[in-house]
Amino acid sequence: MPLTALLRTGTPSVQSMLVVGDTTSDVTSGLRSGARAVVGVLTGAHDADRLRAAGATHVLDSVADLPSLLGALR
Repeated sequence: MPLTALLRTGTPSVQSMLVVGDTTSDVTSGLRSGARAVVGVLTGAHDADRLRAAGATHVLDSVADLPSLLGALR
């Protein structure tokens, strides 16, 4: 799904892409796509330990915290 979104939006590189999700499957797909960052959020299916164990580069309490992370990544 991340690569499909990348192609549909015309984003020039996976290095420009962040993948955000609440499951270990979301984290896995983000890692496999080569995204710059793979963000787990705690408002859904899995807890922080599971998201980190799956390889999330960042874990946020909510997607509402995403703007501050984006600012830090610039």
